[in-house]
Formats: sequence, C-alpha cells, structure tokens
Amino acid sequence: MRTAPDPRRIAELGGRLGTALRSRFDVVTGRLGLNFREYQCLETLRGGPVTAGRIAVETGLSTGAVTGMLDRLERAGRVRRRKDRFDRRRVLVECTPAGADHLATAREALSRLPEAVLVKCSATELQAVERCLTVWLAALPEEPA
Repeated sequence: MRTAPDPRRIAELGGRLGTALRSRFDVVTGRLGLNFREYQCLETLRGGPVTAGRIAVETGLSTGAVTGMLDRLERAGRVRRRKDRFDRRRVLVECTPAGADHLATAREALSRLPEAVLVKCSATELQAVERCLTVWLAALPEEPA
C-alpha cells in the first residue's frame, strides 16, 4: 500500500529546488556580467522593442530602477534606446546584437540542466510534475504578503 506524499516534504523540496536553480542561474548569468533583473530585461526585449514602462512591469522594478539598469546595459552595449518612429514622445528600448548574443548564451547554458534531468523522467511523471507546478504557481499571490 502506497502512502500519500507528505505536503511539507514536497514544499521543502520545492524550496530547495528554487534556491538551487536561482543559485545556478546567478552563476550562469554572472559569468556573462548580468544580474537577474538584467537577464529579465533582455528576455523582455526578445519579442522586439518595448518601453521602459513595460520593462518595469515585467521585472517588478520601479521606473527609476529601470532607468539605472538601462543606463548600465546601454553602456555595456547590450541595449539601445531610440525614439518611437510613430510617436516621437515615446522612447523604445531594444536589444543590440551583443545583448541578443548574451541572452542566447545564457538561455543555452540554463537549458542544459533541465534537459539532463527531465530525460530521466517518464511522460506520466512529467505530466504530473507539470500539473503540480501549474497549480502551485496559480495559487501564489501576485504580490508577496
């Protein structure tokens, strides 16, 4: 007879996984001279130019913090700002080729670990994990308490 998994143990493992993944993420992006929010910014720009306000929403940073981050990324040659050709009052931020290369390198390195682990799981196991993570994420509030 199988016993039901202990919810506290699952929560503990989830927390440990989150911490380990964030640590791995920081090492990979740190080698490229990026921090977590800078990586998020470049990810946001993958779909094309956006406003600094959109970057603020996507990264959870204030507009002032986004301005400082964009200054750093622009000095490093990873993003550029330009006037919107349809509305000259708006400034759009876009990824440079160097920024896109940094992002691609980070994405490639970050994808290796999940690929190596997930091939060890059956389709049924992966479906159960996917469902559990989806339910878990849906239960989290938008803003931490």
